[in-house]
Amino acid sequence: MSRTRLVAPFTLGLLTLGLAACGDKDTEASSSGTTTDGSEEADADTDADTDADTDADTDADTDADTDADTDADTDADTDADTDADPVNLLANAGFETYDGSALPTDWLLYPPELINWAVLATGDGMYPDAATFTAYEGTNSLKIYGQFTGWANETPVYQEFEATEGQQYMLEGYAFMYSNDAFDGTQSHASLWFKYFDDSYNFYGLEESNVIDAASTPDTWTALTVSGTVPAGATKVQAGMSFWHCVDEAEGDCYEAGGVYFDDLLFYEVTE
Repeated sequence: MSRTRLVAPFTLGLLTLGLAACGDKDTEASSSGTTTDGSEEADADTDADTDADTDADTDADTDADTDADTDADTDADTDADTDADPVNLLANAGFETYDGSALPTDWLLYPPELINWAVLATGDGMYPDAATFTAYEGTNSLKIYGQFTGWANETPVYQEFEATEGQQYMLEGYAFMYSNDAFDGTQSHASLWFKYFDDSYNFYGLEESNVIDAASTPDTWTALTVSGTVPAGATKVQAGMSFWHCVDEAEGDCYEAGGVYFDDLLFYEVTE
């Protein structure tokens, strides 16, 4: 009987210890499960944040690159448009087409029988000492000099176009005066110009560029420029160059020497 009493408490203690151990395992399992679930949720949140940040950065970079490319393309196109050369309305603007028998192709002279002009090519000799000539552009240039009539005279070389009232034009080109064939008086000069006429060739005005005269620098190509607006009533515009000899001469005894070369003309419409 006394042995039975000793055994029973020991067995109960073992059972109690076993139940306690089971409880600890459940607590550990439960605790372990909670920790795992939290880590998975945290990983999911981290992945979502990373994906969102990556997408946002990618979108921002793409937008920035696209904007930069668009701006660059737009700037390039604008620069290209701005820098584009105007359309030259003149044919044979550098006098390159010339067969030696008349004026260079497409050019007119008034009166047409005048002969106080010449086409010189690079390498030709210049009057009066055969110094070597060099054109401003290409191979040829056109020289005009006085008619030597003793009176005021003009030698115009030009091209003619239909005109619209109010249309604006620009004419640009280069002129050269050789120092040994320069003006020896003050009554002559050379220039670019516009002249306006109607269909019956009634005259509506002249607009003239800066000039080459006795005060100009010799042995160098000088830029000449004139702008003009077609006046009311005019239906034609002539764009050209002239040698104005003995201007306003009233005595009939002016024979001033000199000649001027022209090259690389550009005639175009001015648009807004």
